[in-house]
Amino acid sequence: MKKTSLSKQIWTMLVSMKFATILLTVLGAVSMLSMLINEYPAFFSKTSIMYRLLQQHSPYSSWWYRGLLVLLFLSVLFCVIQRFMPMIRQLPLRKIRTSDEIKKLKYHHVLRGNSFALKSSAVAILKKTHFKIKEKTEKGITRITAGKYQFSGVGSWVSHVGLLVIFIGGVLYSTTEVKSFRYLIGEEHRTGHEMSDKLPNGWFYWDIPISDIETVKVVVDSFRVRFYEDRTMISDYRSYVSFYDQDGKKLRNHELTVNNPLIYKNISIHQSDYKPLVAEFFMSKAKSNMKRAQQMQEAQQIEDNWITGLSLKQYRGKWLIFLGMGMSFVGMFVAFMFWRRDIWVSMEKKGLVIGGQSQKNAVAFQRELSQISERINNG
Repeated sequence: MKKTSLSKQIWTMLVSMKFATILLTVLGAVSMLSMLINEYPAFFSKTSIMYRLLQQHSPYSSWWYRGLLVLLFLSVLFCVIQRFMPMIRQLPLRKIRTSDEIKKLKYHHVLRGNSFALKSSAVAILKKTHFKIKEKTEKGITRITAGKYQFSGVGSWVSHVGLLVIFIGGVLYSTTEVKSFRYLIGEEHRTGHEMSDKLPNGWFYWDIPISDIETVKVVVDSFRVRFYEDRTMISDYRSYVSFYDQDGKKLRNHELTVNNPLIYKNISIHQSDYKPLVAEFFMSKAKSNMKRAQQMQEAQQIEDNWITGLSLKQYRGKWLIFLGMGMSFVGMFVAFMFWRRDIWVSMEKKGLVIGGQSQKNAVAFQRELSQISERINNG
């Protein structure tokens, strides 16, 4: 018996559905275990060797979790490669079959009558029911092969490719993510205050690099804090910002709230904090600490006397994640909703024989074949 090479054994393992299922099961199990460990730290000491070895402080970026993801990626990738050529070979119509070969099929019907009339009726009905057909005539006998939805096998392949795209997008997203935060003073406070000319421009605008050749600028025109009627609690806060390109051209105005970030290409700017205009910025020097404290307290009750805190999230690969999700959805839709049917027809001396097969939903195909046969027989 010929011994299988190690590389062949590894390939066979990686492309098997069993291996992918085991990986998914293990990923689910360790994810749940990591969640429980962090939820109940009393059962798993943070100073233990296992805790440090398994990197439970950040399990989803640990070496073992990433290793499992890489194995899953390779499994899907090799599966995509292996199934590509068989998928392409499935696209054309099937090979034409003889009467004897059709009669060996599980689903077939023998129709009696004028074979030429039945054949013409079969061609018309198959075309009307959206089958692609191919005819071949030898020695006065016409044989037909017909197919519908030959592309259905592409759906599963596209779904797998979509998973690869999601993985690549996720890696790109996680490795390029940048977070930063900055307090900005509204343009309304740039003039008319004794300290405004002593502050650097970084307090009034934020230059954000989008790429190596593109930079945008965020300017806070104004920031508003609103209080409830009793003036004890803040009810709402929002920033009114202008967005400029590197040439100084205004791209847009935007009203930033907690649930309404500014999104542009690979960045998103969020309203995340606020604080009062403290004395060292704009308030006049007070003669006494008591007067200074009273002045600050009064200033904080004025809705204009606040500065905004903005957070920046910068990332790449998000569009790849959405593209992969879209590909997977379309692929699954095609795979489940369009199943391939193949029908063969062959003329006989006193009639014709029709039969077929389907990759899925045998009961529905049997019913469809019976309806087509009945319509052919009725002319």
